[in-house]
Amino acid sequence: MSQLKENQVIILAANSAAIKSVHENYFEYDEVKISNPAIKKIVSYVASTINNEIEATYGVIIDYEYVIFGTGHTPEKAGVVFFLASSQDSEKTLEIVHKARSLAIHIVQKLLPAGDLFQAQQPVTWLDKQKTEALDERQELFLTKWGSSKIPDGFSLLDTPESEPLLCVDSEFITPEKRATTSSPILGAGLADGFSYSRNEIYILTIQESLQKTGDIRKFKAAHPDLLKTISQASFENLPVRFTATRTTDTTSQKSTYTLDSLVIDKALLDTEGFELT
Repeated sequence: MSQLKENQVIILAANSAAIKSVHENYFEYDEVKISNPAIKKIVSYVASTINNEIEATYGVIIDYEYVIFGTGHTPEKAGVVFFLASSQDSEKTLEIVHKARSLAIHIVQKLLPAGDLFQAQQPVTWLDKQKTEALDERQELFLTKWGSSKIPDGFSLLDTPESEPLLCVDSEFITPEKRATTSSPILGAGLADGFSYSRNEIYILTIQESLQKTGDIRKFKAAHPDLLKTISQASFENLPVRFTATRTTDTTSQKSTYTLDSLVIDKALLDTEGFELT
């Protein structure tokens, strides 16, 4: 793992000097021709996870290009360059690059078996508890889908094409542990408080609900796309709804998630105390 992976490298959040060096020594590489689908999955995951933080904080994104290093007919290395997509002042650029690079290393390290980590875990002290939990959730989703995927020949994370590797990755990610959970049904009623098609989420201000206190805005994952149509109508017409859902609780963290199983508009609730709409 300590040896540079010669054929596949990833340059992390390059600064302007590094970008100039890279552009002088690489060809653009057709993404479609990349023979290693695992690299494409990793690059997409790292980019989206970095930008989830960087774009929200700075209003800019870290972009990337597939490249071949070396100007000869026989390329020395194939890889990916991450770079700041828009110009910033030098101080802000340095801050963004530093955070993006350390976050990328942290993200990849968390995907590796503990025995493969010869380097200390990259700290990301600027992330608060909520953002750290969101990062863990993204990692779990990635590993659930791609855990134990083979990465032929591995790859290296670099600062510049000439630098020593920041991190070398062998050919496999960890397999996510199966978390013990408990599930319980919920019956309730409430008022539509919005929804997100892209996240497949529905928000309901609970007025009546079993097992839980009411008066809170509950976030649900929609079990079926038709539920989004129902909540859209309820939101537009300002109508109350009845629902059934499943609460799933991680027995270790005691964190609960909610899946909406059914949802109907119930105009009769307008005559019920607590549902007077203004």
